[in-house]
Amino acid sequence: MDKLVKYIVEDIRRVDELKKIKEGHNSIKTVYGPDNKLLEIRFYVKDGELYSFNAFPNHSSRDAGNVIWLAPQ
Repeated sequence: MDKLVKYIVEDIRRVDELKKIKEGHNSIKTVYGPDNKLLEIRFYVKDGELYSFNAFPNHSSRDAGNVIWLAPQ
């Protein structure tokens, strides 16, 4: 579990460095692990600070807020 949380935080930092994060709800669609399993990371930013994040297996067909693709579409 710690490895997955570290991966999630690294992906959020990576998109922050790319200046792709917006205020409010954001979603990163990516892959994880040696099998490249689909992973969606949802997080909320307010006043430039990360307030919360969560991760889900697969990619949702419902886009919430700012969608950032780190996986092939």
